Amino acid sequence: MNWLLKDINTRFCWEMLHKTLYILLILGLGLFDGNSQSPDNFKGVIQFADVEDLIESSSDTLLINFWATWCAPCIEELPRIDSFAMNHPDVKIVLISLDFENQLASKLIPFMESTELSHDVYLLSDPDVNTWIPKVAEQWSGAIPASLVLTRGERFFYEGLFTTIEEIENFTKTGKI
Repeated sequence: MNWLLKDINTRFCWEMLHKTLYILLILGLGLFDGNSQSPDNFKGVIQFADVEDLIESSSDTLLINFWATWCAPCIEELPRIDSFAMNHPDVKIVLISLDFENQLASKLIPFMESTELSHDVYLLSDPDVNTWIPKVAEQWSGAIPASLVLTRGERFFYEGLFTTIEEIENFTKTGKI
């Protein structure tokens, strides 16, 4: 009888181990991550060279906002950018998140889903900040929020929080708040 109990315990342990390994394999391969899909407007994880391509290929007036979910002023500013965009469909809005890449699924995607951001969102994962920050603007210290506007062959940069929609309107037209 002892051998039978031992055999049942061994089979049970192997079955549990098999099921556990299967679940870990599925999770490890990313087949299930708690979110079945990223929002349609999440365009991917990019390097700064991709941002440069985006800038060079745009023929529209383009407002690029650098932000992160951990930045309270950035979060405060996003609804103003949305309101501005509703009244200015001629201005393409691109949001470049500076969140940590390892928090994409746990922070950025859930934030995008809960706030229903409608603009294209990219996650910039380029650790060489000392190289790409001055390429955005020589005067940029790296603080966020920060915005870059490209319009009619002109380039305007603002480091700080837009407190009103009018500030965004003025900035996209004149480069001044």
